[in-house]
Amino acid sequence: MEIGFLAKKLLGALMMPWSVFLCVLLLSLLFRGLRRRIGVIAIIGIILLSVLMTAPVGYALFGGYERQYATPDLTQAENQTRWIVVLGGGVYDDEPGRSALSRLKPATLARLAEGLRLARELPEAKLVFTGSGVYVKDSNAELYARAAQELGFNAERMLKLGDPKDTPAEARAVKTLVGSEAFLLVTSASHLPRAMRLMEQQQLNAIAAPAHYDFSPGPYHWAAYLPSESRLNAVRRLWHEQVGQRWLDVQEWFNSDG
Repeated sequence: MEIGFLAKKLLGALMMPWSVFLCVLLLSLLFRGLRRRIGVIAIIGIILLSVLMTAPVGYALFGGYERQYATPDLTQAENQTRWIVVLGGGVYDDEPGRSALSRLKPATLARLAEGLRLARELPEAKLVFTGSGVYVKDSNAELYARAAQELGFNAERMLKLGDPKDTPAEARAVKTLVGSEAFLLVTSASHLPRAMRLMEQQQLNAIAAPAHYDFSPGPYHWAAYLPSESRLNAVRRLWHEQVGQRWLDVQEWFNSDG
């Protein structure tokens, strides 16, 4: 595995909210003089994180980011493409007797479902699955294809790009396949803004097709006002996307003529 890729993943993990919080706690243990001050910061951090883990606050802060792109209207001629690209996502490790469908994590499963829905509406389109097996033996693309077949989708309508390890590499791989043709880009709603930006960098004609929203506008049950572990994961994903966006800003700044 490439050193640069590993370094990027490690740096990204260290910049996640939970990692930052653990670092603050470690500093409070190592430096007695800072213990009280850092302890106050840690308490404030816990309170803020707990507030973010409630549904109304999460939607107020992140709902708009997830809804930058609407589901494409396939009755419009410009959206009737012959390519549907589903970006790779998280998967579970293999176990004897486990189906490919059961190995897709919730957000990844939602991407597959949206890709299959679009493919049903566009019977002439090819379904392109992307993503390597960074942490597991099988590639994301392979697991997608096997899961789609388990659901009865025709294997002849599927293509697999199983080498790309991340979204920039997926964009480059898609470019070699579709060139300048328009295509539907399926990924999680929180990932779409960055994914679209990366596709634009490759001068690709991507049409956003969001799947799997982390935050909903309500109405809210009383339990939605309590912190939730699932919403903590959602906040982590949104934070990851913001870190990725800022990294793109840095790259574009270095590559600019000015």
